[in-house]
Amino acid sequence: MSYDIGTDITAQLLEDAVSLRAARLRREWGLGDGSLTLSGTARPFLGAELHARLATWLAIHHVTGTLSDRSREPGGWDQGVPDTTLSYQKLFTLQRLELFPWPWLYAAASSSVIGARRLEPGYMAPLLFSLIWQNTFGDLDNVGVGVDLACTAPRIGRAYLCFYADEMELTSPRQLFSRPRNMFALQAGIKAPVPWLAFTGFAFQYTKLEPFVYAHYPTW
Repeated sequence: MSYDIGTDITAQLLEDAVSLRAARLRREWGLGDGSLTLSGTARPFLGAELHARLATWLAIHHVTGTLSDRSREPGGWDQGVPDTTLSYQKLFTLQRLELFPWPWLYAAASSSVIGARRLEPGYMAPLLFSLIWQNTFGDLDNVGVGVDLACTAPRIGRAYLCFYADEMELTSPRQLFSRPRNMFALQAGIKAPVPWLAFTGFAFQYTKLEPFVYAHYPTW
C-alpha cells in the first residue's frame, strides 16, 4: 500500500522560474533510466521541493523528505525486534546544481544525505551541499555525491555519463576497483531518434555498481 498512496501540491512563481512542491511521489533526478542519485523506481516518499531557474545557464533543485520502514522499528509490526537506539525513521535531503553553458552541453552536480530524523538546518539550505555540512561536524550520516555530463546533437541524439560516490578512498588507479571502501557507481548511455520511424527512439545504457555502494554502516 505504501507504493500507492500519493499526494501533490505545487506552486509556480515568477513565470514558472520558481516551483515549490509538497508531495509524496516517485522522483527521477538524473540523466539515465534509473538514476544513480534518485531513481523513479524507488519507493515514493513525502518531501518538500524547491526548483529555481536562476539564469538561462543555471538551475538549482532541492528536496528534503522523510523515509521510514515501520516494520523494522522497535515495537513495530515485528514485535521480535529488540529495543535499540537504531531507528529506521530517516531524513533524506538531495541538492542538485545544473549548468547549461552551451545548448549542446549539460553538467550537473548533486549531493545527498540520509541521516537520523532530526532538525539539521545545514541539510535544508538549498545552496549548501550536504557533503560540506557533514564534514563540519563529523561522520554521522550517509552522504553521497554525484556528477552528470551530457552532450546533445540536434536530430542525432544525446550521450551521457554519470558518476555517484557513496564513499571513496583515494588510492592508486590500479586499486580503484579493488578497494572495498571505494563505493561508487558509473552509468553511461546514448539516446537517439530513429529517423525513418516516427515516434521511435534507440537507447543503450550501461550501469556498473561497485560492491557496497548504497550500503553504508548504520550510525543512527
